Amino acid sequence: PNGEVTIEFETPEGYTPTTPNTGDDTSDSDGTKVTITVDGKDNPTIDSGFVKNPTKLELGDTVWFDTDHDGIQDAGEKGIEGVTVVLVKADGIMIKTTTDANGHYIFKDLEPGKYTIYFETPAGMIPTDVNAGDDTLDSDGSVVTIDLTSNDYTIDSGFYTPEGGSGIPTNPATPVDPGTPTNPATPVEPGIPTNPATPEDPGTPTNPTTPIEPGTSSNPGTPAESGMKSLPDTGEHNISGALAAMFAGLGGFLLFRKRKQENVQSEEK
Repeated sequence: PNGEVTIEFETPEGYTPTTPNTGDDTSDSDGTKVTITVDGKDNPTIDSGFVKNPTKLELGDTVWFDTDHDGIQDAGEKGIEGVTVVLVKADGIMIKTTTDANGHYIFKDLEPGKYTIYFETPAGMIPTDVNAGDDTLDSDGSVVTIDLTSNDYTIDSGFYTPEGGSGIPTNPATPVDPGTPTNPATPVEPGIPTNPATPEDPGTPTNPTTPIEPGTSSNPGTPAESGMKSLPDTGEHNISGALAAMFAGLGGFLLFRKRKQENVQSEEK
């Protein structure tokens, strides 16, 4: 029937609609939804184009030491190991990697689109000149933005040391593995302690012996004269004798008197 009609094209899996209305209507794509007016005539120009989605893409190249500072990776100039490279997608998602022993890096399984690549500047170095020659050999700088539509192995970056620098920094040696520590030896069993020996019987004690009589001591002999001279006679011994005689006489007199009084009293009775 005549009138206005709408035609919709379903997008096949794995494909993306191409850009519509880019040229002659008989050969370009009209998109996935087209509205036309049917007036009784055939219209063989309503078509739609699709592009097969590309496979996953890769991006990478080299970070190298630019010995002569000319911005070109010359023969013999070595790659720098251990440099961090960060890839940032348009949606802000970041992917990080590091360069290998030859300075190479690569990002895989990428969708087509815009990306920004950041190269970390190695310690003690500065970036070399940018875009100094052939894009496959020169340095693209420390920050690069690209529109990735196919595999790209040309995004590289060069660095060098300023005057007085020591060249390519070397990675520290891998520390030696100390190995698995051994378990300490099992302590020796001290064994069952033995009972102390039974003490010997000291036996029945014996009575002490009767002490020996010391006997009668003999009178000591008359001591020998010592040969010392006698003191001069001072008259002390004579006075002592006189006093003794006097007291003896007095005692006798008193006794005699007492007895006499006792006799007189008995006679009076």
